[in-house]
Amino acid sequence: MRDRAPLVIVTGTSATLQIPDYLVALRPVLGTGFRVLMTRSATRFLPAESVGWFCSEVITPETPGVNPIELALTATGIVVLPASAQILGCAALGLATSPAATALLAAPAGCLFFPHMNRVMWDKDVLQGHVATLRAAGHVVVDPASREGFEIWRGGTGQSQAMPGPAQVAKVVGGWLPTPENLSPLGHRPEERHV
Repeated sequence: MRDRAPLVIVTGTSATLQIPDYLVALRPVLGTGFRVLMTRSATRFLPAESVGWFCSEVITPETPGVNPIELALTATGIVVLPASAQILGCAALGLATSPAATALLAAPAGCLFFPHMNRVMWDKDVLQGHVATLRAAGHVVVDPASREGFEIWRGGTGQSQAMPGPAQVAKVVGGWLPTPENLSPLGHRPEERHV
């Protein structure tokens, strides 16, 4: 069984290309022993080998013996960065369609999501319903900010719903992560902390 460590789930959005900057910013908060679980779509944006330079272990759906239940139960906290519309929907509906979605379903405590997507997708009622469901279940979903960014579909810049920059994400994660003082004997948070 793996040692306890923070788990960062990386999904496939245009922001995935910037994940190395976020992982560098998170190292002072998470330490050097955190794991990264990448979705299949995330590996299309960024090679897992590159992500491995910034964390202690990188796991993909193709990793031999990948065990999302173990990843969830040994995580001291799960951060989804960036959170795609698909992973928000899967988590809200309890769908275990991938190792990442399975880990979220098996998480014994609330998780921290940083959505990043096209503004049209973010504004859909169905997606806002998923966000409300996640929040009601004790998860923290950090609202993305509308700003100009690269949109893959158009091959140029446009308004998107972007997650905060690396320094702000690190600050939010640092305020959200459990400390040894607020962990139960099993290592789980007895009550959720909200940001």
